[in-house]
Amino acid sequence: MSPRPMLILDLDGVISPYGSEAKDGMAVARVGGYRLLYRPDVIAGLNALNKEGDVELRWLTSWGSDVRTHVAPALGLDDFPMLAEVERNATDRTWWKLRSVLLHLRGGTRFARLDR
Repeated sequence: MSPRPMLILDLDGVISPYGSEAKDGMAVARVGGYRLLYRPDVIAGLNALNKEGDVELRWLTSWGSDVRTHVAPALGLDDFPMLAEVERNATDRTWWKLRSVLLHLRGGTRFARLDR
């Protein structure tokens, strides 16, 4: 049996769009000194995907573990794990997020990565 497909998510520009003005249907959360815009319907959709279990959701964001401990609860987002990060190496020209994906995924794992 092949592993479940994986949806790998970033926060900035994906779940929380860039910009400072909340558009129709958007909500605002404060996390530390940051003002995060988000759409509750997107959060509800991600929570539904997580509960259905057909897709494995993972974080891959420069927020690191703060996305799980501070951001997700503030947005009402279910907790799901981080994709294992790799050390950010200044001499390696491969982007750290791409290295994380390549090192973590097992052969045959289908995935989509949403990043901005």
